[in-house]
Amino acid sequence: MALSEKELLDLKKELQEEKEGLSEMKGEYNSLMKRLEKDWGIKNLKQAKQKILALGKEVEDLDAEIKKKTEALETTYLTEE
Repeated sequence: MALSEKELLDLKKELQEEKEGLSEMKGEYNSLMKRLEKDWGIKNLKQAKQKILALGKEVEDLDAEIKKKTEALETTYLTEE
């Protein structure tokens, strides 16, 4: 089945729009990667994932420490009357 001239022009236009979108996404990706390197010293997505996991662990540890100290304060000051 042969495509009409209009269908071919529509496909060409759609292809051009997709190429422009891809170009924009590549530019945004490069910009974000530069920011990661500048702000965090991260050079690739593997390092970014490792950093996210490390920060998540740090947050969990701090949360546990806060809960522990809060419980200690409650025990000390709320149980004594």
